[in-house]
Amino acid sequence: MRAVGSGVSPETLVAELKMRRTLHSGSFLVLEGKDDRRFWTTRCHHDCRPIDGNGKSNVVRGLLRLDEIKFPGALGLIDSNHDHLAGRPLPSPNIVATDAHDLECLLCRSSALHSVLAEFGERDKIERFEQEAGEDVRTALLRRGLVFGRLTWVARQHAPSTAPPPVRRFADEASWEVDEDQLFLEAA
Repeated sequence: MRAVGSGVSPETLVAELKMRRTLHSGSFLVLEGKDDRRFWTTRCHHDCRPIDGNGKSNVVRGLLRLDEIKFPGALGLIDSNHDHLAGRPLPSPNIVATDAHDLECLLCRSSALHSVLAEFGERDKIERFEQEAGEDVRTALLRRGLVFGRLTWVARQHAPSTAPPPVRRFADEASWEVDEDQLFLEAA
């Protein structure tokens, strides 16, 4: 069997799931990529197999094809991105979307952020940052990230294939400050 996620097309995804069904009677959770698969692997029931679908489009098109052939036990999980804002419905009852833009935003909104900061952060640095910023880490992340999300949303309304702005070019990693003037200037 191929390495999951390596050059998979919707057709290859369907063929792979049909082949896997011969060995596994449980369910399949079809995800956008390897990072999602890595995250969900430890959070799925032992009878559910997370599968890297190699992109949102592949997951959607693959699940629609699985619907056509009435393949049992497959669920696609995709990033909402801006679909909910645009009023785009989910194309299949066997596809669900994250509540937030993507998994990272979902985690930032959840209590998991506190656990990540406790495990990987340095308490003194976090306290100093929050004192100087006048806000907690979650609020700071969301406030700084929102400008990128809004700009991406507007750009995609006018040119759907527009890539999101590269955060690293406009954000100072040391201070977390975003150069919004430069960001808007380049986006115009």
